[in-house]
Amino acid sequence: MERGTDHAPMASKIPRKGEGVLKSLTSSDGLVELPDATTTVASSDMLTDYPHALPW
Repeated sequence: MERGTDHAPMASKIPRKGEGVLKSLTSSDGLVELPDATTTVASSDMLTDYPHALPW
Protein backbone atom coordinates (compact mmCIF):
# COMPACT_ATOMS: atom_id res chain seq x y z
CA MET A 1 0.00 0.00 0.00
CA GLU A 2 1.13 3.49 -0.77
CA ARG A 3 -0.35 6.94 -0.29
CA GLY A 4 -1.92 8.65 -3.29
CA THR A 5 -1.66 12.36 -4.02
CA ASP A 6 -4.70 12.88 -1.77
CA HIS A 7 -2.93 10.84 0.98
CA ALA A 8 -5.53 8.07 0.73
CA PRO A 9 -4.28 4.46 0.69
CA MET A 10 -3.50 3.25 -2.83
CA ALA A 11 -2.91 -0.33 -3.96
CA SER A 12 -1.01 -1.44 -7.07
CA LYS A 13 -1.95 -4.41 -9.21
CA ILE A 14 0.69 -7.12 -9.61
CA PRO A 15 1.41 -8.89 -12.90
CA ARG A 16 -0.36 -12.21 -13.58
CA LYS A 17 2.52 -14.14 -15.18
CA GLY A 18 6.18 -14.84 -14.64
CA GLU A 19 8.54 -14.50 -11.71
CA GLY A 20 7.36 -10.93 -11.11
CA VAL A 21 4.36 -12.34 -9.23
CA LEU A 22 6.47 -13.94 -6.49
CA LYS A 23 8.66 -10.86 -6.14
CA SER A 24 5.58 -8.64 -5.93
CA LEU A 25 3.99 -10.85 -3.27
CA THR A 26 7.09 -10.97 -1.09
CA SER A 27 7.53 -7.20 -1.21
CA SER A 28 3.83 -6.40 -0.69
CA ASP A 29 1.98 -5.34 2.45
CA GLY A 30 -0.96 -7.64 1.72
CA LEU A 31 -3.56 -8.56 -0.86
CA VAL A 32 -6.75 -6.85 -2.04
CA GLU A 33 -9.60 -9.02 -3.28
CA LEU A 34 -11.21 -7.96 -6.57
CA PRO A 35 -14.14 -9.73 -8.22
CA ASP A 36 -13.19 -11.42 -11.53
CA ALA A 37 -15.34 -9.04 -13.56
CA THR A 38 -13.60 -5.93 -12.14
CA THR A 39 -12.05 -3.74 -14.83
CA THR A 40 -11.77 -0.46 -12.94
CA VAL A 41 -11.69 0.66 -9.33
CA ALA A 42 -12.72 4.15 -8.22
CA SER A 43 -10.99 5.84 -5.30
CA SER A 44 -14.28 5.71 -3.38
CA ASP A 45 -14.73 1.92 -3.84
CA MET A 46 -14.52 -0.20 -0.70
CA LEU A 47 -12.28 -3.25 -1.16
CA THR A 48 -11.42 -6.22 1.02
CA ASP A 49 -7.79 -6.03 2.19
CA TYR A 50 -5.86 -9.00 3.57
CA PRO A 51 -2.70 -7.60 5.20
CA HIS A 52 0.20 -9.99 5.74
CA ALA A 53 0.22 -11.09 9.38
CA LEU A 54 4.02 -11.25 9.50
CA PRO A 55 6.62 -9.34 7.50
CA TRP A 56 8.48 -11.35 4.88
